[in-house]
Amino acid sequence: MVLVAIDLKIGEFEASHKGQMELYLRYLEKYEIVDGENSPIGLILCIGKNEEHVELL
Repeated sequence: MVLVAIDLKIGEFEASHKGQMELYLRYLEKYEIVDGENSPIGLILCIGKNEEHVELL
């Protein structure tokens, strides 16, 4: 079993979205995960992206 955080964004991908998702994932790890579960994963869905930003992050 694994928890999945999904963040839907209206605009293009920004570096700050990654930091926000990391906050969500740390919260899940600290307060919501139960013994035997894998680490949570995050999915950020945006309208567009800057290829360089995505590659570097």
